[in-house]
Amino acid sequence: MRRYRVLLFIALVCGTLVHCGTADAQEDRVVYPPEIYCGENTITISLPSGIQRVEIGDATPNITVFGAGKVDCRQKYDMRVLVTDPLRGSVQLVVTDCRNRTFVRTLNSRSWNVDINRLGRVQLGDTACHEFQIRTDANDPTLGAAVVAQPTILDSITVNDPRIIVRLPGKLPVTVRPGETYRYKVCVVATELGRMKYPVTTWIRRTYPSGGLTTYAVADTGLVTVVAPPERHDTLPVRTPERPPDQPPPTPEPPITDPTTFRSIAVPNAVLPKQGHGYVGSYDLLGLTAGYSFHRNVMLLAGGALPTPDDWTGIHGDMFGAYSIGLKAGLPIGDRFNVAAGYQWGRSFYDRQNPVADTVRSDITISAPYAALSYGDDDSRLSLTAGYAFKHHKKPNVEFDQNAAFFAAGGDIRVARHWKLAGELLRMETVGVVPLVATARYFGESFAIDAGLAYVGITTGDTKAPSIPVVPVVSAILVF
Repeated sequence: MRRYRVLLFIALVCGTLVHCGTADAQEDRVVYPPEIYCGENTITISLPSGIQRVEIGDATPNITVFGAGKVDCRQKYDMRVLVTDPLRGSVQLVVTDCRNRTFVRTLNSRSWNVDINRLGRVQLGDTACHEFQIRTDANDPTLGAAVVAQPTILDSITVNDPRIIVRLPGKLPVTVRPGETYRYKVCVVATELGRMKYPVTTWIRRTYPSGGLTTYAVADTGLVTVVAPPERHDTLPVRTPERPPDQPPPTPEPPITDPTTFRSIAVPNAVLPKQGHGYVGSYDLLGLTAGYSFHRNVMLLAGGALPTPDDWTGIHGDMFGAYSIGLKAGLPIGDRFNVAAGYQWGRSFYDRQNPVADTVRSDITISAPYAALSYGDDDSRLSLTAGYAFKHHKKPNVEFDQNAAFFAAGGDIRVARHWKLAGELLRMETVGVVPLVATARYFGESFAIDAGLAYVGITTGDTKAPSIPVVPVVSAILVF
């Protein structure tokens, strides 16, 4: 199993590139996020010099601010802003630091056209459909060119009425570019007489998530009047459809996304999350990984492998350990392609205590440039990662170089609201084992847990397969 440990270290050298973040900010900002959204908003004010007080300047009637006043020189302070309707709005925050300097920030909300779609009169028992749409403004003057240039991502559409059917032209989420219109149909099953009014809620992804909120809601309204069919004297009476049993409408669940879309299982892909957040994780309890994104296109990574329990107790007299550090840079190309490149430096060591022979000591230092390519979205993605490891071996009586190319292929696919299936294969020259890993992943808003199996019976060269070629794989990653 030593080869599997070495391969685990190589995976960790690459795997320390994992990262998740949900905030987009600049280092010199005072107020984050730079825009607000319809509904709840958490606004974070950060000043190294301390915050003395926060005051409210101009504000439109559709905005309410909670938490203004004295702050007692804290360096970071959260406020709550409520935008009560989707009309364009703005609020001015006046921040005074503990050196009596004043910073003024104006937060704008995006303007949405809320439609009332009238289906007119529909006969009882019929089904009527109407086209709904989501329009994005390519020239919204309130947000500035940098914000307006970003596309709108529609996560989901929900309706709290079992008589309403939403028919989409394709799978969600979908990206709506500035100036484009996304169209879909909403159908009404006329089961009872009278006037029906029903909201259709679209969940839009926030460009700048904060306070645990990643989407906001904009609701269009549909109106229809259900009338009785005309009387017919020459035929049997028209049968009125049975009224569905009274029951409360289901409460729609807000969309949720796997927070670890930056990896397949252990090896990273080309997705580079936004800056300002980090992660910690563990693979099989022994492999540790962590990272922090300090720029929207660059992140710092670190990781390693702890000695195994038999090393701690000295039963077998073996000890293996590893650690690494590096940088990764990347960017998206279009809606579904991502590319990334980076460099990782690492070191591993192996000691064996032998009562007959001398102590065996092996140190390996690795410098590994690499590149990655990913295709897909947060629900399903395929990734390729390739690089070259410059390895320097040092033993008690000899030193030598043994360089090796490495390649990994992996992917995942969403199968339920909180579940994904993931797979990964890793091949490296000079390592005679080619592990094939498959896991099931359960994820929440800030964590993901994988459990599965690794098949290590695929070998190259003269390497012999282990007697038990299947080993368990367990990982846990926490995003903060």
